Amino acid sequence: RLMAAEVRSLRPSSVSFSSYFNDGVFIGDSRIVGLQLYSGWENASFFAAKGMEVYSYFDKPYIKAGAVKMTVPQALAGQQFGKVYMMIGINEMGTGTHETFIAKYKEIIESIRQQQPQALIYVMGILYVDEEKSLADPMGRGALVKKEIEFVKERSKIAEILGRMQACGELPLRVTHNDTKLNNVLLDNKTRKAICVIDLDTVMPGLAVNDFGDSIRFGASTGAEDERDLSKIECDLQLFEFYTKGFIEGCKGKLTKKELEMLPMGAKVMTFECGMRFLTDYLEGDVYFKIHREGQNLDRCRTQLKLVADMEKKWEELKDIVNKYK
Repeated sequence: RLMAAEVRSLRPSSVSFSSYFNDGVFIGDSRIVGLQLYSGWENASFFAAKGMEVYSYFDKPYIKAGAVKMTVPQALAGQQFGKVYMMIGINEMGTGTHETFIAKYKEIIESIRQQQPQALIYVMGILYVDEEKSLADPMGRGALVKKEIEFVKERSKIAEILGRMQACGELPLRVTHNDTKLNNVLLDNKTRKAICVIDLDTVMPGLAVNDFGDSIRFGASTGAEDERDLSKIECDLQLFEFYTKGFIEGCKGKLTKKELEMLPMGAKVMTFECGMRFLTDYLEGDVYFKIHREGQNLDRCRTQLKLVADMEKKWEELKDIVNKYK
């Protein structure tokens, strides 16, 4: 619906489908990366990168041309296209607000219109779970996840908390990794000590509490992300304390009082977000997250929502642990 009256949309007609995208450029995040890898559209241009998001669109050198790195606007400046396809908007969770997201998206579209005045601009949709989408139930799976949908709807405001705090200046932007799982730390085979952090393509401005939260979501859970037996899933307080102590001490006093206070919320928000995304993908037919067995995304969703519920039960204990080390 963004600038609906101004963004034009056409369907290919007389031209062959294989050549229709020859004058097109696809701009976006990991979803466009996947399109580049598997579409077979060799003559189309792709300015895409894992982790691309609206807030760093103008500043981060997402695009590689040989040994040269450049921003998307710099890449667009080098040529003219007949069609521009935009798919971006899933990496902003916890940064900014609904209003700042829309404002930045409009700024991006205006920039593209100035750089590509003759191009048709296609804004590609972002999948999400709302009442209409749930009722539509394209895969016939809605009846299996009524409980999960209600859980998400009851807590929908959680998704806005950190973004609004950042927008009003309560939480500062930091240089963040944005995929802080244990398997993104390279360990020495013999000593088992950490050597370095890897998977740096997601590094960008973000919230420290989100980096903390994703680590807790992954590292303080007592079971696998796709565990079917939910009785095995909880937020382990000992693991939470180990990580909290190391994270706070590692930051060496750089975190603000508000950041320290919101660390438990970071864990809850990131876990809730992942659960919501797994649920969305399950309802849509497992189109984003790879699965190796039927129902795997539903199992992933349920483990994350179980963790959120367990964090809520242990909320005061989580806050006490943070207070112990801040």
